[in-house]
This record gives sequence, structure tokens and C-alpha cells, in this order.
Amino acid sequence: MLMEIKYIRNGSGPVLGLTKLGVIEKDGLFFKDMDGTGELKPFEDWRLSPAARAKDLAARLSVREIAGLMLYSAHQS
Repeated sequence: MLMEIKYIRNGSGPVLGLTKLGVIEKDGLFFKDMDGTGELKPFEDWRLSPAARAKDLAARLSVREIAGLMLYSAHQS
């Protein structure tokens, strides 16, 4: 099954390739709505440093989600 990919170009920012994720527009720029809230969170903001985005996302994870990530390995896919 082919999946349709929509591309959105941000002037001086990255090109976003989207499938089922929504899009957030802020300040004339576009961001992937990874959590489906329609609100731009720091971990979704590509203008921030990778460290800042990772710190924000890690703070949002529950202990159960963190444990699940620790137990995941490539052979499970």
C-alpha cells in the first residue's frame, strides 16, 4: 500500500514530509503536530536545539513509557 506524503517547505527551515501527522502553523512556519494537540510544544519546535527538544520530551514521558523504550530492541519490529 502506498502512503501519500505531503511536503511543506519552510523558507529557511526544514522541509517537512508528512503522512498522518497534523501540522501546526506558527509565525508563518510549519511544524509536525506529533502529539496531536494542535499546540506547539518545545519538542516539536525544530528551531530549538536537539538537547532542548530532547529534554522537553523526556520530561513528558511517564516511567512506564521510559521503561518501554529501555526494553525495545530492533528484532521486535
